[in-house]
Amino acid sequence: MIDFMKMNRLIVLSLLLFSCEIYAQNTKTSNRIYFKVYILNENNDLLLVEYNNIWEPIGGGYNSTLNMEDYVKKLALTSNATVNDIRLRGLFSAYFNQMKKPMAYHYYTVRYVSGEIKPPDDCTGVKWVNLDEARKIMAYEEMLEIYEKILENNNLWGGTYRITKDNEKGTRKFEKLVEFFKLN
Repeated sequence: MIDFMKMNRLIVLSLLLFSCEIYAQNTKTSNRIYFKVYILNENNDLLLVEYNNIWEPIGGGYNSTLNMEDYVKKLALTSNATVNDIRLRGLFSAYFNQMKKPMAYHYYTVRYVSGEIKPPDDCTGVKWVNLDEARKIMAYEEMLEIYEKILENNNLWGGTYRITKDNEKGTRKFEKLVEFFKLN
């Protein structure tokens, strides 16, 4: 028997991908894509790295010939972590300051398997934190809220937000343009 829910999801996803491809072909510049990888241990503690005196999950811009699964593994390996159970947990569009085109953020969770954890080459620190400690030290409000959503259930999340930075004042404001919502 045909599973109509799955078939509808496949049709919607196909139409979405087709429309994104048509749009991409008609744009003069491409949007940037970033990955954030939430490495979780058996206690759901999160591995954070210190980059420029800011604690955040491991991440990087996606400009690679690697497929997405291998790129996520490569990002985890920057901290010497071997991981499995790779799951896409969030697709967000983020505007920075007055950008006209958003950046796409892919948020993944992975399970730590092994490896003596070390800071990535461009970072000065690394540590496991629970949700309470993450609330105290994680610099980016949107990443903390996404972490909380991920721990809440197994859904895939979406949303759109704007980050407004004032480098002179040293401020950073997070504003949801589209409330975080379940994609599945």
